[in-house]
Amino acid sequence: MAVVKAPALSMDASGNLGSICYSKWKGMHIARGAWNGTYQTSDLREEVQDRVATVARAWSGTLNSSDRLRWNDVAKTQVRVSRGMSTYIPCGYQVFLEVNILRLRLGVPISKSPFEGRPEAMLGEVELTYDMPLGEVKIDLTEVYDPGTGDYYIDVFRAGPFENAGRHAISGEYRFLKKWDSLSSGFDNTVIALRYYWYKVRWLWEKGATGNFFERQVYTV
Repeated sequence: MAVVKAPALSMDASGNLGSICYSKWKGMHIARGAWNGTYQTSDLREEVQDRVATVARAWSGTLNSSDRLRWNDVAKTQVRVSRGMSTYIPCGYQVFLEVNILRLRLGVPISKSPFEGRPEAMLGEVELTYDMPLGEVKIDLTEVYDPGTGDYYIDVFRAGPFENAGRHAISGEYRFLKKWDSLSSGFDNTVIALRYYWYKVRWLWEKGATGNFFERQVYTV
């Protein structure tokens, strides 16, 4: 870096001129070598970008207004948790992207309708109930849709126990609980009564695709 007495651009202008970057710092005109960043890509990154672009084009080019309305209606039934642990309702475009990017990764064509051939990892539901006599939490998988893409299984993570309902679990508090390959129900009999627990459930395929987490809370009473 060098102090410049006669700037090449103007007395106060700044920017790159060839391989030299001119700027002003603490009242002095500075010249230093320009940084030319290199964008490094990979086959995997290009594959992901292609899938996103393909689905985005389908939303605006393949779907009609009625199709988009149906996706918006489905989105209103979805509740998501942000990184800041607040809940929000996604838009139809977001749900369409999530579902169909996953479909392309699984080798399934893009679906115009959210009610046909839905991947179970996206638009299913998870329900938690506590059976006090048995002392166990029942994890029910509902609204399951099989796109016919081969073997898959379910991962379950748990956080807790917590003493009040307002205590939301953070990512570092979740611990892997179990894995099962049934699409009906699972049980957790290692809970304590009169406590709050958070569960995260997700679907995974042997192909390597991973579905979104469903996060739910249960009170063991």
